[in-house]
Amino acid sequence: MTILRGKRNKVIMFLVLPAIIFLWIIGWGLYWIGHQKETQKANSPSSPKEKDHVDLVPIVLEEYSEIEN
Repeated sequence: MTILRGKRNKVIMFLVLPAIIFLWIIGWGLYWIGHQKETQKANSPSSPKEKDHVDLVPIVLEEYSEIEN
């Protein structure tokens, strides 16, 4: 019984290990790409940005008048 269990564990590891390695490589690649973008933003010269002067003003679309009978 222990021989079969040992072989089963090896087969499971043989099947699961490539998937784990693949996911780790994808995750590390995404992390590295994100880290590169952060360093590029930090190294780029910052230009003074103009502020958008946006004012929010309520607009009355319809005027209601009292109806006289």
